[in-house]
Amino acid sequence: MKSLLKYAYLCLCGLLLSAIYWWCYFDYHTKLSAADISERTTAIDSDDVSFDKKLLVHRLLKYDLDSGVSSQAIYEKALIHTNHFFSESYSQCHSENEILKKVTCVNRTLGKYFTYQSSSSVSHYAEQLSDCDLNSYLMMDALAKMNIQLDIVYAPYHAFVSWSERGGRYFWETTAKDNTGEEVDLSDKNMYAPSENVAFYHPKKASYAEDLYKVLVDRETSFSDQERMGVLQSSYHLTDSNIIALIHIFNLKKKLNQLNDQDISEIESEYQYSDMGNSFRIILANYYLGQNKKDLAESVLNTVDMDRCGEGCYQLAVDIGVLHYILLKPLYDITQSSSRFLSFDVGYSDIADGVHIYIALLLSVLCVFCTLIFCRKYRK
Repeated sequence: MKSLLKYAYLCLCGLLLSAIYWWCYFDYHTKLSAADISERTTAIDSDDVSFDKKLLVHRLLKYDLDSGVSSQAIYEKALIHTNHFFSESYSQCHSENEILKKVTCVNRTLGKYFTYQSSSSVSHYAEQLSDCDLNSYLMMDALAKMNIQLDIVYAPYHAFVSWSERGGRYFWETTAKDNTGEEVDLSDKNMYAPSENVAFYHPKKASYAEDLYKVLVDRETSFSDQERMGVLQSSYHLTDSNIIALIHIFNLKKKLNQLNDQDISEIESEYQYSDMGNSFRIILANYYLGQNKKDLAESVLNTVDMDRCGEGCYQLAVDIGVLHYILLKPLYDITQSSSRFLSFDVGYSDIADGVHIYIALLLSVLCVFCTLIFCRKYRK
């Protein structure tokens, strides 16, 4: 009996250690992430919910509200935060006598009130979070209040701002240096992937950004599929056949089983030659899988950069039946769960970096091993 109690004790210890480890891991990193945001941003104490239709940011916030992306409470909080930023940036920066100095000052103010985090919709302003394109919208409006026109420049999977001065064109990276900005270094090909597509590296006005934004938040709206298609097709034409809008249209057509031979031919061409090839490859692989052509789907999937793809691609690989993805799926799911606390996108290689996973697994194995021994002893 004492022996049985000993094994039962070991079993419970293994289970308890595993549970404690995961609790500490998530609790620590959740607090760390929250503390990181609170330490790097200044809390905003204001109640200004005024709306100015001249501001791109405000029009986008209203679109989020009207399309079901956000709620009234989130909308008002985002207005408060952005209005405070506009007020502070104007009071601190309008007296600067050079455009570069104004831009530098405004971006420094932006970094004071907004922390960088990948965000698809402007409603994240309510949480004082912002990323490359959300930063660009804020910068464009803040400088417009000082009678300076900034344009937005899109790159593959990125955006920054630009302006003309004395016959020259200047480019500014808003996310650098903890969201306080610096001049763009176009020689950095990892950040600024080369492209000849007209959608990229050509300065665009606020109206263009507004039309393209409706594409970027398409999947978060409460619109019906038919309404979504109407919005996407309208934005596609208004943004001069923007390739990002085209990707969203093909994704929706795939969902609705409306892809035709002409679409597939265009996707096959784009995925080989486009700077956004990853997105087209995923659409094509999903299409082949739906047609039960798993060999073709897998051949296309093999050309996808899995570290720039995330959860959707990983699930696609599992659905296709790629063995090593199936075997590693539990580890990927654990890492993906961690990412929701830590606010980062998980790629395939992140699994190898998850040392905590293996520690927890060892503890779990200890628990299972002790359970088996316990059961064996009990049967005897």
